[in-house]
Amino acid sequence: MMLEEIDFFILIILSEAKGRTIEEISDETGIREEIVYHILELLRYFDLVKKSNDDRYYSEYTELAKLLLDLKMKNLPDEIIN
Repeated sequence: MMLEEIDFFILIILSEAKGRTIEEISDETGIREEIVYHILELLRYFDLVKKSNDDRYYSEYTELAKLLLDLKMKNLPDEIIN
């Protein structure tokens, strides 16, 4: 897995952290639950995602992640996005 794929996965998962469980995010994105879990926990460590008592993940940055994904999908040079 290349670094570009990892940041793409991070953005996809972050964009789906809107009150969903790991299983729901996995089902929606097609990314394995183990990967979703570890990325969400990494994002929690950096306070980008919060976890509720019922194991749902939330983020204030879902819209920003969606915007960055849109930019990446348009194949803009990384210098503009990063």
